[in-house]
Amino acid sequence: MPVHIPETCKDWRLPFVEMPSFDVQQAMLRSEAEGKKFKSLEFAHKFHVFLRPDNSGVTFNTLDNRKIWRVGIRSRKAYSLNILFSKFRLPEGANVFVYNADQSEVLGSYTQENNTELNLLPVQPIAGDEIIVEYQEPLDAAFKGEIEIGEVNHDFRGLFRATEPRDPRQSCHPNLVCYPEDVQPGSGVVALIINGTTYCTGSLVNNSAEDGSPYLLTATHCINRDYDPAFLANRRYDMVAGSIVAFFAYQSPVCDKEIRGPLQMTMASADSVLISERYDISLLKFKQTPPKEYQPYYLGWNVSASPQPPFHGIHHPNGGTKKVAIENDPLAIGSFDDPRYNMEPNGHWAVRAWDVAATEEGSSGSPLLDKEKRVLG
Repeated sequence: MPVHIPETCKDWRLPFVEMPSFDVQQAMLRSEAEGKKFKSLEFAHKFHVFLRPDNSGVTFNTLDNRKIWRVGIRSRKAYSLNILFSKFRLPEGANVFVYNADQSEVLGSYTQENNTELNLLPVQPIAGDEIIVEYQEPLDAAFKGEIEIGEVNHDFRGLFRATEPRDPRQSCHPNLVCYPEDVQPGSGVVALIINGTTYCTGSLVNNSAEDGSPYLLTATHCINRDYDPAFLANRRYDMVAGSIVAFFAYQSPVCDKEIRGPLQMTMASADSVLISERYDISLLKFKQTPPKEYQPYYLGWNVSASPQPPFHGIHHPNGGTKKVAIENDPLAIGSFDDPRYNMEPNGHWAVRAWDVAATEEGSSGSPLLDKEKRVLG
């Protein structure tokens, strides 16, 4: 847990690094314009920072032989803040915590088990406009840990505020539990934060070996929103995949009310396995296997050229909990005609008009399931 500050030291003040102001209204307009092209949802403004123990916060030693670095981060009027550790390599015995001022929400500890070859660690949002980052390292650690905060992301939409966002569109989308036959396959659908700023949906998919490999399927435009050609050349797909945070079981427990789902069951960071810009498909693989208590479900897939209805879409529209959309008619073949994206003509299944609900911003990357609850390919 975070180091306790004794009552006799309560007058000690932690310095906060303040993010500059930005035009929230302009950010909202840009986000909405981009969201109309596809169904990804930009919810946060990114600040690039370089916060390390040698240039920010305070450092002190404890009586139990630990060195502590603690830094506060503030971005005024943010609904929530999330960060990316752009350098993260810890020795055995070291711990990182991220929390709010009253420690009513504490994330961590993050340890050497979270080290990856990319030396990155994305951290899920914490509600409010202030967070504190604390790094604890044993004085006799095998090596000096590498830790740097490289990004601070300011939530301007309120997706991760303390209460469920009030969006009138959500009432048009039935909750997952309204359809009992979708509850089990729905366990394979996750909400995604990508690059700290974009909200999408993804799904766990099985493989022919059925060995439980944690493959994650989503849309390429969720990872590369502008289809920047430099992504492939500069390995940006690998870096953005490494920044993903997935939320399991983010769903309402009842059918007829909007009750906020749990946000505690998360997975961070994945590798890119296959990226197809032409077909807007990204197959990723989590760096760790989801714990059994998350009850992960690996969806099968169907590559038939003539799948049969009904079709169910399970998704996270508008940054909300898990919903269901239903189409009872045969699917069409469709194209995205925006020349900037250079997608394969007639390369996508198209729903002419949903019979129940619809998709929204945030639904991008979600699976369309056949009547056997397999992902359509």
